[in-house]
Amino acid sequence: MARRLAARYPVIGYDADRKRLSILKALSSGPVATAASAEPTRRPSFTAVSSITALAAASDVVILSLPTTAVVETVIAGDDGLLNAMRPGSKVIDMSTTEPDTTRRLAALLAERDVALVDAPVSGGQNGAEEGPLSVMSGGDPDLGEKLRPILETVGSSVVRVGPVGSGGVAKLVNNMIVGAAFTSIAEGIALSDTAGLEPRDLHAAIR
Repeated sequence: MARRLAARYPVIGYDADRKRLSILKALSSGPVATAASAEPTRRPSFTAVSSITALAAASDVVILSLPTTAVVETVIAGDDGLLNAMRPGSKVIDMSTTEPDTTRRLAALLAERDVALVDAPVSGGQNGAEEGPLSVMSGGDPDLGEKLRPILETVGSSVVRVGPVGSGGVAKLVNNMIVGAAFTSIAEGIALSDTAGLEPRDLHAAIR
């Protein structure tokens, strides 16, 4: 996602994992990239920084893509988090899969500092992140969502606004529930066919 963003925008990045940060640092020295739109090719613009506060001080828009709700909360509201470092008028796009109630609470805290939050979790996995067919489920102020749409469309082929802040997280959790239920049905069906003596490969070919 950072690679795709860096093809269109100057990107400043931070990750607590030094290995991941080294991968990001290599972006600017990589091959010339082509943006998703019909813009001229350009070398990716990426600069790594050493802390969350340094990232906040240098950014108008901060995008989060983090593993858990707890990590998101620490990054935003921790002692060295975004809450105390971001400039008034700046924005946060949280693309993590997080608990909607926590998202709403963090959005309220940021709003007190005149910082707006849009939750925009994604579906599509690693392939989607690399190639661009991610689906983005966006929650937040509609006018702000439209202003940020060009950024979201850089990483996602489908950007759908689903309601106020926190709604993106609800949509993503419902999406996960539906996918999980489908996987369970597939597993039960294959187990049933195996019990009945069918070859799983033959059943797979037939269903496809």
